[in-house]
Amino acid sequence: MKKILLLCGLTLITSNSFANSNCNIYYKGNSQITTQIKKDGFNINQNNYNKLCNELKKNGAGLVLTGMTQISPYQSSASISISLYSLNSNQNAMTYQTSDWIGYEQERTTNAANKAIYDLTMSALDELATNNQLLNKLISNLKEITKN
Repeated sequence: MKKILLLCGLTLITSNSFANSNCNIYYKGNSQITTQIKKDGFNINQNNYNKLCNELKKNGAGLVLTGMTQISPYQSSASISISLYSLNSNQNAMTYQTSDWIGYEQERTTNAANKAIYDLTMSALDELATNNQLLNKLISNLKEITKN
C-alpha cells in the first residue's frame, strides 16, 4: 500500500532515446531522476538500450523509476526501485514486483547524491537489459495485472 501511495505522486511521464535509435523508452519517476535523464539521457550501452527498449515496446510497457537519496555524515547514498507500467491498458496498472539497487558516493553533497542516483539508475537499467530472468519476471507480472 505504501508503494501505491508513493507512486501516486509520480506525475512526470516522458520518453527518451539514443540519437540514432528508432526506439523510445517511456518512463516516469520522481523529479530528481527524470531531470537527470532529460539532462544526460540514457547513459547505458547502446545494445542494452535497444534490447531493453524493444522488450518494453513489444510488451507495451514503460519504466517506473522510484528513487531516493540521503546525505549522511559519511557518504551520499542512493536507492532505486524499478517497476513497469502498462502503456496500453485503460487501467493505471503497475507491477508490484520491483527490482531494487542501492549505491553511494563518498562525497557528501547534493551534486554527489544526484550523481549517485543517476549512475545507479543507469547501472540498474544496464543490468535489467541483460538479466532476462528479471526482465521476464517484471513483464509477466505486468501481463498478469492487465489481463482483465
